[in-house]
Amino acid sequence: MRHILFVAVGIAVIGLASPAAAQNSPCAVLPQTGLVPNPNGGAQVIGPPQIALNGSMSCPAGSQLVTSNGPPRCVRALPTMVQGNPQAECYAGLPFGSVSMIDKLARPIAGQCATRVNNIPIRGRGVGFDDVVVTLAPTTGTTMMRLVDPLPARAADSPVEQRCLGPDCRLMQLTTTAETPQSAVFSIGLPGRPPVTRTLNFARSCPKPPNISKCPPLGGTSPGSTPPRNCP
Repeated sequence: MRHILFVAVGIAVIGLASPAAAQNSPCAVLPQTGLVPNPNGGAQVIGPPQIALNGSMSCPAGSQLVTSNGPPRCVRALPTMVQGNPQAECYAGLPFGSVSMIDKLARPIAGQCATRVNNIPIRGRGVGFDDVVVTLAPTTGTTMMRLVDPLPARAADSPVEQRCLGPDCRLMQLTTTAETPQSAVFSIGLPGRPPVTRTLNFARSCPKPPNISKCPPLGGTSPGSTPPRNCP
């Protein structure tokens, strides 16, 4: 019954957001105090009926006698809604995961490059909602941010270009330094629910320099008569 709380709200919220924009889940707009479905709603058996000398049966005030589908019993009606936390109920029933992501990343070699930038598309049911909780531990030497459009950046930084859109994909960027440890634990999950965790492994590497010849320019040679040269 939990999904009843947020289906209608979710349709409205998702319908208004653009495909490239980060958006909250439908649970984010729900109050933390209010009516929620009663898990024990319907009826409660309070005991067997009292039997008089003449064989008649009766139940205490506020309950009624039920004789069908079993032995005679006294049943009290319960409310179908009770006070609770609609937002927490919504998060508890919101579909989430499984999660797919890259876990082998780069960190700089000290003295050879200052930073390495790793773009990570995270895919899974609900992972793209903006109210999803994302953490990294430890964060030593590492910064983490979510990439959203529009960006004045490369195609690799664009969720649209990377086809990482909507509530089921999240494009994250991790920038590492020489202080970044060999591994860190990444976690992602809905508020109030156990997160999904992944161990990220960072290998030391630096981008290869461009292949630029250091040979001096040749002069005084005609086409087809270039002598062999032994230089980088």
